[in-house]
Amino acid sequence: MTRPIRVERQRSIRAPQQRVYQLLSRVEGLPRFADIWLVADVLERGGGQVVAEFRGYFGGLPVESVQRLSLRPPGRVEFRQLRGTFKALRGEYVIEPEGPGARLTARMEVEAGIPMLGDQAVQMALSASVERLLNRVRDAAERDLPRLVPTRRSAPAGSALAAASPEAAASKEGAAPEEAAVESSTEEGAAETAVSRPAQPPPAPPPSEELAPGGARRRAGRRRRRRHRRRPMGSSPAPPPGEGNAPPAPPGG
Repeated sequence: MTRPIRVERQRSIRAPQQRVYQLLSRVEGLPRFADIWLVADVLERGGGQVVAEFRGYFGGLPVESVQRLSLRPPGRVEFRQLRGTFKALRGEYVIEPEGPGARLTARMEVEAGIPMLGDQAVQMALSASVERLLNRVRDAAERDLPRLVPTRRSAPAGSALAAASPEAAASKEGAAPEEAAVESSTEEGAAETAVSRPAQPPPAPPPSEELAPGGARRRAGRRRRRRHRRRPMGSSPAPPPGEGNAPPAPPGG
C-alpha cells in the first residue's frame, strides 16, 4: 500500500513576479517546464478555472491525468487531479516578490497507486521533476527578459583636450631646454672645429695660355695637321690666318 509523497522546493528568480506568473498560468505551455507531461489539451476554460488533460511518463511508465487548475493572480496557480492514472495528485505554484525579482515555491503531493512503483521510486521521480521545473522556469523568465546594458558615455572633446593639455605643455617645456642645449653644444663644437683647423691656402688658378706659349703653338700645329688630313686630294692647304704675308724667319734666328 502506497502513501502520499510530498515534495516542496524553492528557487530565487531574477525576474518580476508578473513575468513568472505569466509562464505558469499558460496551461498549454506547462509541459515545457513539467517534463513528466508531453501534451496538455485544454478541455474547459472560464472564471479563472481551466480543465486540461495531461499525458506523459512518470518513472518510465505512461500516465495521464485530467486536472482542474485555478489561476489566482498575481502569484498563485493551484491544480488537482479529477481523474487519471494516479490515485491522487494535487499541488500549487506560489510566486512571491523578492527584492527586484521573485521567489517561486513548488509544492506537489502524489499518491501513485501504481504497483510497479514503490514509495522510494515515486519520491525520486517526483523530486527530480520538481527540480527541473524550477530550473526551467527560472531560465525562461531570466532569458526572455530584455537585458539593459549600461552605455559608456564618451567624454566631451573640450574636457579631453583640457586633460591632455597639461601633459602636452609639460612635454613642450621639457623639450625646450633639451633643444636649446643641443643647439648650444652644436655651436660650440663648430667653433672648436674652426679654431683647431689651420687656414687652407686658396687654390692656385689654372695656367693660362699666356704662361705657356709653347703649348699654344703645339695645339695649333695639331689642329693644322688634322685639317690637312681631312682635305681632299689635289687641294692645297690654306695658310693659317696671320701667317700668309709674314716673311720667313732668318736661319739661325
